[in-house]
Amino acid sequence: MATTLTLALLLCSVHVRVDQDGGLSVAQVRAVVAQMRQIWSEAGVGVTSGGHDEPSGPGEATISLRILRLSVAPNSRGEPILAWTVVERDGTPAPVLLVSLPTIRAILSRAEFAGYRTDKLTIGVLDELTARAIGRAAAHELGHYILQQAGHRDSGLMRPSFSATELVGAWLRPFQVAANEWPIVRSEITALAHSQSAF
Repeated sequence: MATTLTLALLLCSVHVRVDQDGGLSVAQVRAVVAQMRQIWSEAGVGVTSGGHDEPSGPGEATISLRILRLSVAPNSRGEPILAWTVVERDGTPAPVLLVSLPTIRAILSRAEFAGYRTDKLTIGVLDELTARAIGRAAAHELGHYILQQAGHRDSGLMRPSFSATELVGAWLRPFQVAANEWPIVRSEITALAHSQSAF
């Protein structure tokens, strides 16, 4: 009981404004946000969502999520870019997260789920896995914005890349936020929410 109460008191929130849905269904968009929420909840971060015209709640840092129907060139290591954060002129991440739907789908075409290649799955299951992968990629990009850092870590949510299997797997262990970063994350969100409310 005390632990639950403590976590509730520490909980801070990010409001995800879905400005572009890439043609996903309402159920898929909800599943995307649910993945983001599930990944960040362990760190004491709440994730709410709404459309582009819905206001955020008091004390929430707001970010724009845009699911695009275009791909970008691979990175310098030749790896596909699933998602990215818009960067300000001074090099700090801006509150705009972009996800490439065609790149996510291309990655998933090489994945397996429950022992089956994804091209053997039903449309409904594939839609669910697509939303799962988008949510995990977006959760990673949200980390760049929250931490205000472009760099990566050696493990967990903020490492530089994930396999197709990790993007669709039933487990979230590869996407954990390091426990030693939880206090930093919460204080950054509070600061970001304060700075956004000043405009």
